[in-house]
Amino acid sequence: MRYSQVIAFLSAAENGSIRAAARQTNLSQPALSQMIRRLEEDLGVLLLDRSVRGVRLTSYGRVLQVRAKLIRAEFERAHMDIAQMKGSQEGHVAIGLITSISLLAAPRAIRAFKRKYPRVRVSINDQFYNNTLAALRDSTIDFAIGPGFASDHPQIKSEFLFETEFVALGRKDHPKARARSLAELQEEQWIEPVDDHARDTGAMFHRAGLPDPVVIRCRSLSNWLPLMLENDAIMILPRVLLRAPGLANALQAIEVPESIKRAPYYMFTNADSPLTPAAESLAREFRVSVRALSKI
Repeated sequence: MRYSQVIAFLSAAENGSIRAAARQTNLSQPALSQMIRRLEEDLGVLLLDRSVRGVRLTSYGRVLQVRAKLIRAEFERAHMDIAQMKGSQEGHVAIGLITSISLLAAPRAIRAFKRKYPRVRVSINDQFYNNTLAALRDSTIDFAIGPGFASDHPQIKSEFLFETEFVALGRKDHPKARARSLAELQEEQWIEPVDDHARDTGAMFHRAGLPDPVVIRCRSLSNWLPLMLENDAIMILPRVLLRAPGLANALQAIEVPESIKRAPYYMFTNADSPLTPAAESLAREFRVSVRALSKI
């Protein structure tokens, strides 16, 4: 099995077409097809089902695709490792951040990082939960920061950063701003992040002996903030978010005791894949910036 064959296979699998894969890899269609055929011969299995409509992964192909993505990611990281050790200021760091960290810690951390690595590209994925942890396992991103619990997955390393308080937030001058019990908020619209089981709004109401509220599930700030500002929706969010630029004058805490809890924030990395020098530098800056939030 050669690396070039693995890349040819991945390109065909991701594009669903030999023609599109050939364009992506700057190879002729016959050359790319031959590389995939040789890979199949080496493994003794059919990896792709071919038809006039394109290609589709077989069960063997789906298994190989998972490993092949890791191979590609690690090869690219190894290339960046060597280049950065030689003094290169180029490369790419991909990270997963929850909204509060993007707003409160990312500006300072990335500003400091760019002084050391001005030409390294940084990508931020703000769809934090299951998607981000899966991306860590297949090395699509370098590290992630968010609330939750230390991962028990052997491939994920968890580093505690700080602990903060979560509370119900609504818009400034919300009609229920003076509510002091969850029962008073039962008829309100609630928002919760997709895939964040730690913020199960229904479970919170069940613990208080109340029926499920109406819940809207959102993935990012651009989804939930307009609903809070225009529809009077309520969401459990870190209290520290009230210090974020642009939100301090837009949101306020609704001090309902049943909604208040403390949660730890962690930095998550792939335990089997060391960070590149640039990624480690950015991680250091985020550690400093995130831990400073505990003093706010």
